[in-house]
Amino acid sequence: MSIVDSPNSPHNAVASSATPSAMVRLIGITKRFPARRDGKAIEALSGIDLEVQAGSVLGVIGRSGAGKSTLIRLVNGLETPSSGQLIVDGVDVARLSERKLRDVRRNIGMVFQHFNLLSSRTVFDNIALPLEISGAPKHSIREQVERLIALVGLEDKRDRYPAELSGGQKQRVGIARALATNPKVLLSDEATSALDPETTQSILSLLSTINRELGVTILLITHEMSVIRAIAQDMAVLDGGRIVEQGNVFDVFTRPQHPTTRAFLAAETGRALPPFVASHLHHEPAPGFETVVRIIFRGPFATHPILSQISRELGIDVNILGGTIDAIGERPFGVMIVGIPGTPDIVAKVIEFLTTRDLDTEVLGYVASRDLV
Repeated sequence: MSIVDSPNSPHNAVASSATPSAMVRLIGITKRFPARRDGKAIEALSGIDLEVQAGSVLGVIGRSGAGKSTLIRLVNGLETPSSGQLIVDGVDVARLSERKLRDVRRNIGMVFQHFNLLSSRTVFDNIALPLEISGAPKHSIREQVERLIALVGLEDKRDRYPAELSGGQKQRVGIARALATNPKVLLSDEATSALDPETTQSILSLLSTINRELGVTILLITHEMSVIRAIAQDMAVLDGGRIVEQGNVFDVFTRPQHPTTRAFLAAETGRALPPFVASHLHHEPAPGFETVVRIIFRGPFATHPILSQISRELGIDVNILGGTIDAIGERPFGVMIVGIPGTPDIVAKVIEFLTTRDLDTEVLGYVASRDLV
């Protein structure tokens, strides 16, 4: 029996709720740290407005120093905002006393990048620790820990110590420990960045199962678009302490608006120019040049043979230079980089053809046809 089957689990009501509501809300949150020797205060976050719907997964992505760690420390009450409201499950945590804050933290689980396991305690005892601290009866601790060990697939590691575990196994222990008190919110702080790609996928799959079966709301902090793509429904891009873009994952991936978002997406979705094209790219057209265009395939035309239609209906042969076809949340999506030969009028005709089919285009530059041979 998994936790989702347990009569003591509070999450079934969340998972079955027909009307989603915000489990975590940041309203006008600003966080300033005291001035250093140079006399300048540090504003780590500025005017943050963000909502995480109950039972959903929201990913926050940003470079180092963008404010991700500060944001997650605010949500779990380890830092206090300089201004604004931070509401978790209907309670403004920024206004609570330390005693009441401890009660709220029981509803917030935390998964760390470097596991933070106690080397002197077994898998069972590491998972049991939050329950011991909360004063839970021994029989309840045993029952809960056994269910969690089964959930994360570590039945055969029950009595092992952290030094005997792989990185992925350690993170599974960390996830089980974070779920020990049946939290409504799970915070994941770069939980997969210390893991290899295969292990990362298994951990993300586990988190997705936890979200789906237990209805736990997950706020995921990362610097990798692939992590957000694998598990999140919504996302926010943090840059310089501000949210520069947010929305549904599919919409942000397929129609990024901010340069920071586009930079993160370049490698993930095939937007980057192939090196053999980039090395010969020019900013101005010239005779014998092709116009290099990036096409974003989405919506009902995402899987249509668009390029063959261009050739057939417009009589224009388009040169494929690179790209990828995939899906985000089971919705087809692709990026293709093409070279369009001919005059500006011909290029305009092709772009109009694509635009009328809800495909986004971007002219990247110009390259001589001879350089593509």
